[in-house]
Amino acid sequence: MWRRIRSIADPRPPRPPSHPDPAAEASHLAQHFMACSASHNLLSSVLALHVQLSASRVTAIQATCERPDPADGLITSGELQKALCMGVTLCLGSTDSPKGVGNRLLSWVRDFFEQRTAGVRFQGHLFPFYRHPIGTPQESVVSPLFFNVLVNGLLNVNYDPGVTLFSYADELALVFTGRDCYTRAHSALSKLHDQCNKLGLKINLGKTKCLLFGLCPPDFPLTLGGHQLSFVTLHQYLGVWFDGGLNFTRHMKYLRECASSITVALRCLSSLSLEASYRVLQTFYVHAIRSLVDYSAICLTGLAPPIIRSLEVMQNNALRIVLGAPRWTWLRDWALTTAAVIHGLAASAICRDPDLPCPWFAAPPLWDTSPFMILCPSEAKPRSSTPTMLCQKGLLRMATLHSPDSAAYFTDGSVSPNGSAGSAFVCSHYTESWRLTQGVSAFQAELVAILVALCHAYIHSRGDVILHTNSLSSLQRLCSFSLTDNVLLLTAIYHVASLLSGRGAIVTLHWLPGHVGIAGNELADAASRSACSLPEVTFPLRPSISHLITTWVSTITRLSRDDHQLCISEGSRSAAWYATATSYAPLLPPPGLPNYLVVRLR
Repeated sequence: MWRRIRSIADPRPPRPPSHPDPAAEASHLAQHFMACSASHNLLSSVLALHVQLSASRVTAIQATCERPDPADGLITSGELQKALCMGVTLCLGSTDSPKGVGNRLLSWVRDFFEQRTAGVRFQGHLFPFYRHPIGTPQESVVSPLFFNVLVNGLLNVNYDPGVTLFSYADELALVFTGRDCYTRAHSALSKLHDQCNKLGLKINLGKTKCLLFGLCPPDFPLTLGGHQLSFVTLHQYLGVWFDGGLNFTRHMKYLRECASSITVALRCLSSLSLEASYRVLQTFYVHAIRSLVDYSAICLTGLAPPIIRSLEVMQNNALRIVLGAPRWTWLRDWALTTAAVIHGLAASAICRDPDLPCPWFAAPPLWDTSPFMILCPSEAKPRSSTPTMLCQKGLLRMATLHSPDSAAYFTDGSVSPNGSAGSAFVCSHYTESWRLTQGVSAFQAELVAILVALCHAYIHSRGDVILHTNSLSSLQRLCSFSLTDNVLLLTAIYHVASLLSGRGAIVTLHWLPGHVGIAGNELADAASRSACSLPEVTFPLRPSISHLITTWVSTITRLSRDDHQLCISEGSRSAAWYATATSYAPLLPPPGLPNYLVVRLR
């Protein structure tokens, strides 16, 4: 496993395979093995033994097929009818079901349960098929479907006000609030039990517990299906330990125990014998230790400061191992190195508000072509030439693209130093601009300019559409069409371009160098800059997650450096040594250094 991790962290240069076609060679070997093991290719003496054992072999295989399998849950015909009528027909088979399941699918499901046969083919001989008794096949493709359908039926019960049922997979939590919660608990538990019996579900009464938050146990017991429920002071639900006082003391102990055992594994990975790189250690920390805190972060917001500090100590011990910092290293010194990592993780965890695609967008099939043609520069550094040369090349490409029936647009987006943003496009003698929401990125402003230009072309143009932009990153993102961020803008651009392409127009997105004297590009740039000073926002837009994370990390890093400078002014020798040795820049090893030397230097 470690070799695989190391190969991912430090990939080796590609090597030619030892065989010109390894897949064909493997297939050839498999066919050769099957041909040699066939019965007609055996020796005559061995074949005679097979003939003698044929009768007993048939009997043994037939007995194996007829032997009941304890893993295959057997049900009677009545239970099958109940499961199909109550579980499937009740939740899926009704005529007013929103899932739209008809009688044909129900007949297929019934055949899947009732008409199951199995046969054995051994050395070229096919034995008679055996019909299994009625039962649910293990690991069947319809098992998750039936489970979700039945559990969904539990949520259709009308409970009293103040009663809420939470469901995650097969874990149920029935929450009661209010002064008369004990009275409503009896009614809710009875409804839940009756609905489970109706759907054919069984509640694990041995694992069902009652946990009180700030209340005393009642004088009368709570029952579920005639079984008396026990009251507990601690209970683990979905990996989090809850207690009656909601102080999460037991859960904090659980986190420290888990982190302690994982820190031991992290220390082993950082040893000289395993030669784990910094990237591997950082990835292990993020997914094994930091994820423990992130998973239960919503439950730990109201904890006391001493408990929060114990969480910081738990993570700091692991970060010291990742950085190779001794235990006597001052916390503020190595915290500067990890500030971007720590606060970037925190920002990514907080900025997880869903960025949904355009409501009219439909993901195209894999074989479909792109609705627009993107022309990017072929040079690795397209702006390495002089402005005059760039202007001449841009004008030459424009002359080859333009035609009398095509509509040419120049788009641009700008962000002012105070954070205001604007987008604009120029078409012939028409210019239009928009003021965007405060705090959006320049990349978003460029995408907005492309989007509104396409919308204008869809309304007013009847021929081909050519868009000129100086945002190379926008064209590269549209070319790859990676929906990880700015999903709404990217899908909206793709949808409008698909509408234009659907009516026969050729949409071309062309990169032009900015600020080299091309008239249309300069007009669009001036319009977008003037849009930043408009009094009101005319195009509301939410800042992208990547831009928020970048802004957050840079701000936190700047504040950490200012705090470190304050420590130097107060006479801290450790802070002064760190500033002198690193100049607040990461000490990276020279490229091409062997991994074991990098580990030893760390």
